Amino acid sequence: MMPSQPTHMRRALFSLGLLFPLVCLCASNLRAAQLRLTPGLIVEERYNDNIYFDTDSDYNIDDSITLISPELMLSSKTERLDAYLLGRLTSVLYRQEHDLNATDQNHSGRISYRLTEHWKGTLDGGYRRDSQPDRDIDVSGLVLGTDKRARTHYGVSSDYTFTEKLTSSISYTYDKDDFDEERSDRIDSTAQNASLLLSHDMSTYIPKTVGRLIIGYERYDYPDEKIVTCSAGVGEQINLSEVFYLLADIGRYYSRSRFEIDLPYFSLDFTDRTRGNKGRMVLGYKGERTTIDLGLSHEIRSLSGRVGAVRRTSYKLNAGHRLNANLWGGLTAEFYTNKANAGQLSINDINESTLSLQPRLRYIFTEDLSLEAAYRFTQTTDREDDETARQSLYSLRAVWRYPLPR
Repeated sequence: MMPSQPTHMRRALFSLGLLFPLVCLCASNLRAAQLRLTPGLIVEERYNDNIYFDTDSDYNIDDSITLISPELMLSSKTERLDAYLLGRLTSVLYRQEHDLNATDQNHSGRISYRLTEHWKGTLDGGYRRDSQPDRDIDVSGLVLGTDKRARTHYGVSSDYTFTEKLTSSISYTYDKDDFDEERSDRIDSTAQNASLLLSHDMSTYIPKTVGRLIIGYERYDYPDEKIVTCSAGVGEQINLSEVFYLLADIGRYYSRSRFEIDLPYFSLDFTDRTRGNKGRMVLGYKGERTTIDLGLSHEIRSLSGRVGAVRRTSYKLNAGHRLNANLWGGLTAEFYTNKANAGQLSINDINESTLSLQPRLRYIFTEDLSLEAAYRFTQTTDREDDETARQSLYSLRAVWRYPLPR
């Protein structure tokens, strides 16, 4: 069983529950204080033509799914403070596959406070309980299965402005994934990430350019493997014009993986070290009615539910266009590759790719109510096993949120 699962949720919400009244008391001394309670309801109807991502189309199982998500958010916003607490329950109801029915949870909170004119600090945390096979498709391109997962998140960051041209940001996050041990063969894990970013306005030398120095540290812990990665890189953000911008980072990483393998009569420990390049590039357009981002990234990322990490490469297009005051359309297209060699970042060889296409259309009836129709096509390919699975997901979602006071 998972005795720690309720404990993690209580700790996350209890910590946030203590911090939120404190910052609200601080906010009461500020003239522009606002405290708002926002109840909401999300109702979504889906049709999924391959729930389990079966590679053989003759065995694809399709079903209609209803998701009902009541939520409640408490927020406070002032000149110095920006904070919220959000609680959401999602009832997932399958028309035929009743064994997949579940009540998922998503609770989160954040406190961002400007301590001085130059210094701002942020705390955030959350707890999530989910069970859908495709819950990580948009994040990692990987199919996770129907195993229930409890994810706990904590984070802290600080932004400091030294001069008009020099700023810094330092952050740390901790994430823990727990799977239901009675029903799951998935692996529990923890991930820690720390980063330091220094930004310097270089307009004196290169017009409309900000230079960046990035230093990172990552640690991933699994029962039989530990991975530590250090990285450093440089980059720049250039405003090419009033509507075009370019963001580019490039660097190197050093990764050390320690494996523990249990054999019939003894255990074997060994360590592997790898080096490589990492980076990202985003070319963006921001017009009055249209936004477009073209992105490319290559980095080391951990695997949820599986032992190890991968070298993840992503090519992404994200576009949106406002057709009129009430109607908006968008398209997201992304291609992922996840690769690792046995005995380096992962115990086993990994060579998987995912293609995802998501057009959507949203109509805003009022400031409180909107309706979105969407379609998502996903193709996953495991090149090690030479298997390919495809899924089409159709959805219609209504979102209602009513902030109080008005």
